[in-house]
Amino acid sequence: STGGRQGYAEAQDYPGDFNGILANSPAIDWTQFEVATLWPQTVMYQQHDFPSNCEFAAFRQAAIDACDANDGAVNGVIDNPDACRFDPRSLVGRTIPCDGKNVTISAADAEVVREIWNGPTDSAGHKLWPGLPKGADFSLLASTTTDANGNPAAPGFAVPVGWVRTFVEKQPGFDTSTITYDQFAALFRQLLK
Repeated sequence: STGGRQGYAEAQDYPGDFNGILANSPAIDWTQFEVATLWPQTVMYQQHDFPSNCEFAAFRQAAIDACDANDGAVNGVIDNPDACRFDPRSLVGRTIPCDGKNVTISAADAEVVREIWNGPTDSAGHKLWPGLPKGADFSLLASTTTDANGNPAAPGFAVPVGWVRTFVEKQPGFDTSTITYDQFAALFRQLLK
């Protein structure tokens, strides 16, 4: 993220320093990006469904299997995730091995993945930010675990959780797991001002 931003800044500020710059995954539009990366956590808590990390991996691999060859090269990468028409609902009912047991993918799991891939919208359906690209690893932004009581939980990525608590809400104890879809859109709009 920071390396990508630094590469972009180098290209803008000192374009003659290099013959070329390879800068990947820049976290640009930082204030919006930070809230946007809480989208997977918001979806899981609002849908009351927490696919396991194994299930997320199965959805990712199924998308890669369906769309990897679209660019003419089978290399484990979906070069144009927006053109990938894989529907996560096609995995509903499939049983996968997960942490030593078999798990059946539910319609609720597929809906969570579909919402994460679609990205956040406001109540009028206007897209606020792109979703997680199909084929991208879920583990950083959408990992799941269990809380101290054994209930499923989605802790969210620490950087955006801290950003929203400290800089947006100005409440270090703010619980980002309670953010509703409407509150998410309001937080996002607040950062556009």
